[in-house]
This record gives sequence, C-alpha cells and structure tokens, in this order.
Amino acid sequence: MRRRFAGIILFTVILAGCGSNETDDTVVRQDVPVKEESVLPDNPEEQVPEETEASAVSESLMEQDTEDEHAETDIAEQENGIMEEGQENMIRIQVGNKVMSAKLSENVSVDALKELLAEEPLTIEMSDYGNFEKVGSIGEALASDDEQITASPGDIMLYSSRQIVIFYGSNSWAYTPIGRIEGMTGDELIEVLGTGSVEVTFSLP
Repeated sequence: MRRRFAGIILFTVILAGCGSNETDDTVVRQDVPVKEESVLPDNPEEQVPEETEASAVSESLMEQDTEDEHAETDIAEQENGIMEEGQENMIRIQVGNKVMSAKLSENVSVDALKELLAEEPLTIEMSDYGNFEKVGSIGEALASDDEQITASPGDIMLYSSRQIVIFYGSNSWAYTPIGRIEGMTGDELIEVLGTGSVEVTFSLP
C-alpha cells in the first residue's frame, strides 16, 4: 500500500516537472518592411528628372512667346510709323456712315484748314451747284492762293476763301487746291454725296 502511494506521488512529481519544462512553441511573426530597390537605367547619365524636363520645356515656351511679342511690337511700330507718316498729309471726309480719305495739297490754305481742324472736326452743309460740285461755307475766311484750274471728279477746292467745294464733275475756275479723294469715280461720289443738301464732316485722322 505504501509502495503504491509512493509510486503515485513520484509519478505526480515527474509530471509536474515535465509541465514546468515545456517550451511554448508559438512564434509571433512580425512583418519586417522590405525596402524596394529602385531600378536605375543602364546609363544613369541619360536619366532626366521629370521636373527638370518640364522646366526646360516651360522656359523654351516662354522664350518663344517673348520672341513673338518682340516681333509683333516691331511690326506694330513699323505700321504706326508708316501710318503717321502718311496721315500727316491726309484728311477724313465723312458723309453719313461713309468715310473717305483725301490726300492734301501743300499750300497756305491747307495749313490754315489743318489748324482749324486741329481744334475740332468741321461739319459743313453742302449743296449741288452746276451739276458738277457740292459746295458749302466754312464759316470764316482762310488764306488763299487762287489760280485758274480745271477741276475733275474727286478734287477738293477752296473757292473765294470761304467755301469748300467737292467735285463729282468737271469745271474750270479760279480755285486754291485743298486735296483730292483718290480711287473714286464721279458716279461713286454722286452715290455717296447724294442729291440736294448733305452734311459733310471734315476731320484730321
């Protein structure tokens, strides 16, 4: 009986010892981040960063825009120079919505008329005379240098120092030349000026 009891105790002790010496085989895995390796081109010198490439393209476009602006400025300056040079000797004539240009003569009457128009445009009530001209009073006398002239369609004359005449026909008399509407026939002038009285405005360009 004692032997059996002693055996049971010994067996219990052995089991307890084995239980205390057991090792926990459970392993807790921790994921370790894996560093991705960058793939370099075969020739590193040929690699161009995207930002650098975009910057180069942007600078190129800006340079092109600047060149275009300079070219446009040069053209505009040339056109303005030509226009200013030509307009110094031109006058605008407006009848209703129609605007015509006339090349001015060079004399004291033209100089006086330009001084008058420099203050403000001049509107004259003009009417037909002799079926070859429209004539109207300026409202004041201008310096004149009359000579015997045969006027033709498009001619603008100063008559008797106080009247402006636009010819759509022909006539010979003593006038001072003011200028000439170029590129229009007598019939075209009649169509623009109409029949009867008409308001005509003279101004500088």
